[in-house]
Amino acid sequence: MDSDSTSRLRKLLDYYNMNQAQLAEKVGIEPSNLSRLITGKRQMGRNVALQIANALGLNVSWLLEGQEPMLKQADAPEGTVDSNAAQSPLYLVPLVPETAFGGSIEGYFRQGTGADRCERVPAPLECDLAFQVAGRSMEPDYPGGTRVFVRRINDEAFIAPGYAYVIDTENGVFLKVVNTDPEKPDVIIAKSTNPDFGPFEIPRTSVYALYRVLGSWRGPGAV
Repeated sequence: MDSDSTSRLRKLLDYYNMNQAQLAEKVGIEPSNLSRLITGKRQMGRNVALQIANALGLNVSWLLEGQEPMLKQADAPEGTVDSNAAQSPLYLVPLVPETAFGGSIEGYFRQGTGADRCERVPAPLECDLAFQVAGRSMEPDYPGGTRVFVRRINDEAFIAPGYAYVIDTENGVFLKVVNTDPEKPDVIIAKSTNPDFGPFEIPRTSVYALYRVLGSWRGPGAV
């Protein structure tokens, strides 16, 4: 193992703008153990390195041996951060698994697999959750493989029409452009950006939550 792993751990503190206690909590290890790793009093084994790397979306070879890149390529947002991204903190957010799209986010979390058990991925901005887009209905704006970053809104107060939302309903989860109709206050209109897919109405009573899309990126796995 590269002896400079201690300096790379210190770099993470600056990169994520955290103190040791905050970083320890995020990666799931005892603060005293992290302190010993950072000060060189304890050698970092591969199992611990994997735990840290998985929690932060890091390339474990970078953590152990200094091999670039620091972030896993599949997790490093492309086209959403500036050229100084290496100096800017990223947020870590739960990535809702594709299985949630077979039901609802609320149902998924209600069944006991909450955000704390989801894979956490880097996000280029502060948000609540990340979703992986599947299918063709939101092409060309959000093709399959795109990752979207969302924040829950208070849909009781106001829905900004014409923007993309993840809609959590009793019949499943949808990524759509949302519109409203003053003459139909009891429904929201969900529209695809692909003209091959027509709009449809969703009763408000079947909507558990709306998540406004704040940003997106298209990784190497997009199709």
